[in-house]
Amino acid sequence: MEPVRKLFLLAGLACVGVGFVGYFVPVLPSTVFMIVALFCFKRSSPRFEGWLLQHRLFGPTLRDWDASGAIKPRTKLVAITMMWACIVLSSFVVRGLWVALVLALGAVGTWYIASRPSAASPATPVPSPEA
Repeated sequence: MEPVRKLFLLAGLACVGVGFVGYFVPVLPSTVFMIVALFCFKRSSPRFEGWLLQHRLFGPTLRDWDASGAIKPRTKLVAITMMWACIVLSSFVVRGLWVALVLALGAVGTWYIASRPSAASPATPVPSPEA
């Protein structure tokens, strides 16, 4: 395996590890790390890419993202709500310039998440191409 592919593989594995921890730790975003892991695996390991896309927990969200850059409306709501809950709680603990920086990053993150196309929810039937 060439060195660049090895680096992408290692980065992907590291992102999966951090993303898995983020699934249990509320202030650590798991989806972002899984998206980066998918990016890395696309450049290094079709086997790990397939594993990630078929994963029971992360697969559906990653497949939506991979296909169209879309996020389910419920996922958007949860992500934005958790992000702002952490920002508000942090603002009581941290003082000074950091609060302004975190608020600015939160505003950018909210805009980015909200501006992504909405993926169809599993309960919503997807129209067939023949129709």
